[in-house]
Amino acid sequence: MKLALAGERPELIAAQEWLVAAMEAEVKLLQTRLTRHDAAEKGRLISQDGYDEIIAQSDALRSRIRREQSLLSAMRTARAEDATRAEAALRLAEAQAAEAEVLLDLQRIRAPMAGEILDVHAWPGEGIWDGGAVVSLGETARMMVLAEVYETDLGVVKVGQRAVFCGQAFPGEARGEVVEVQRTLEGSRVFPMTPSAYVDRRIGLVRIRPDNPAALAAFSHAHVTVTIEVP
Repeated sequence: MKLALAGERPELIAAQEWLVAAMEAEVKLLQTRLTRHDAAEKGRLISQDGYDEIIAQSDALRSRIRREQSLLSAMRTARAEDATRAEAALRLAEAQAAEAEVLLDLQRIRAPMAGEILDVHAWPGEGIWDGGAVVSLGETARMMVLAEVYETDLGVVKVGQRAVFCGQAFPGEARGEVVEVQRTLEGSRVFPMTPSAYVDRRIGLVRIRPDNPAALAAFSHAHVTVTIEVP
C-alpha cells in the first residue's frame, strides 16, 4: 500500500521538473539573445541567417518544453490515480476481511456452560446429523453419583444421609451426601451379577453429592457400588 501511495518515484518527478526548468531557463536565454540580436539586426550588425537560427532554436526548445511538461503532468496524474486505486483496493480488502471474520464467528461452536469435555463425537471434517452433538460436556466440579435404590428400600432413604461408594475405576472409597431422592419409579438400569436374582424390580434414583468431586472428575459414567448409611 505504501508503494502504491507513493506512485511514480519522487526522484523521477523531481528530475523531470529540473529538466523542464532548465529548458525554460535556456528559452529565456535565447529570448534575451533574440532581443539583443533584434537590435543588432536593425543596425545591420548581424546577418539574417544568424537571427533566424536563434529563432529556430527557440521554437524547437519551446516545443520540447511542451512535450516534457505533458510528460511531467502525466507522471503527477498517474501518481494520484495509483494512490486512489490502491486506497480503493485497501478498503475492499478490509471489507472482505471483516466479512470473513463475521463468517468465522458464526461458525464458532460455543459451549452453553463452563465445564470439561467428557467425550468427542465429531472431529474436524466429520459431519453432524441434525440434532447431533459435537462433544459431551460436563460440570465435573458438580458431579453427582446416581444410585439405584429398590422401591422396597426407598422409604428409608432421606436427604442429608451419608453414603459411601466405591468402584473399579478408582482406588479406595469415596464419601458423599444424599441431596435428592427421586419419587418416580422406573425399571432398573443396572442388572445384578447373580443370574438367579430378580431383575424386574422397580427402582428410584438417589442423587449423592461427593465430598471431593474433583478427585472423581476423570471417572464420569463409572459404575460404583453405593452404601447409604441409614440410622
